[in-house]
Amino acid sequence: MQLQGAQSSCSELEGINEDLKHDLERQIHKWKRLEHKGGAELDALRQEKSELEAKTEEVRDKLSREKEILTKRVEKEQKRVEQLEETVSTWKVLSLQPL
Repeated sequence: MQLQGAQSSCSELEGINEDLKHDLERQIHKWKRLEHKGGAELDALRQEKSELEAKTEEVRDKLSREKEILTKRVEKEQKRVEQLEETVSTWKVLSLQPL
């Protein structure tokens, strides 16, 4: 009788143990899948970051070139304004002189 009770308890415990093993394997599989999914998403984000950094650098270079061009234009126009002011000043002086 005790032997049958012990065997019955042992069978129950073995069944419970198998269920727990199955649950554990399923959870491990789920974690691995999440880890892989997270890794893929992380790789995609890294790729996007890299592309955005490259675009940012491109825009900065373009902005720098444009700034240089505009600076040269401003300097050229300032010289032109100075020349025109000198011309106007010369005309004023000439217009004030009697003929």
